[in-house]
Amino acid sequence: AIVVVLARTQPASRALLAAELLLTLVIAYSVSQFIGVVAFRERPFVQHPIRQLIAKDANEKSFPSDHATLAFALAIPAAVAVRRRWASTLLLLSAVLVGLGRVFVGVHYVSDVIAGGVLALVVWGFVHRGVREWWKTKNTPRV
Repeated sequence: AIVVVLARTQPASRALLAAELLLTLVIAYSVSQFIGVVAFRERPFVQHPIRQLIAKDANEKSFPSDHATLAFALAIPAAVAVRRRWASTLLLLSAVLVGLGRVFVGVHYVSDVIAGGVLALVVWGFVHRGVREWWKTKNTPRV
């Protein structure tokens, strides 16, 4: 879906969207890893008697969900770039489903998924503003 969004974006905006996507992914994932180290939380199957549906190491962090962070880091910039409301909704819904899937298989709490989504949104907000400001200053004629 992201490739389709990039392909259908106006050529002038394509580089900006690609930069936003890449920077949001890298920064959000890095921050997620840092948060996982300083605010380590065990996975749900370690603390509760639930059935784990996929194999995960019990020593890995649960908070925030990396899968949700990455899914929202892709979905949010693409959803904003798409002009059709149904397409934006579909992109965001796919990220929500990734997060819910992680809860369903027993490797994350709902709060881990929400934190990943909020993290991606906040990072994208800063990246979006920064990339747009950089583009504006780069393309402003010097007097």
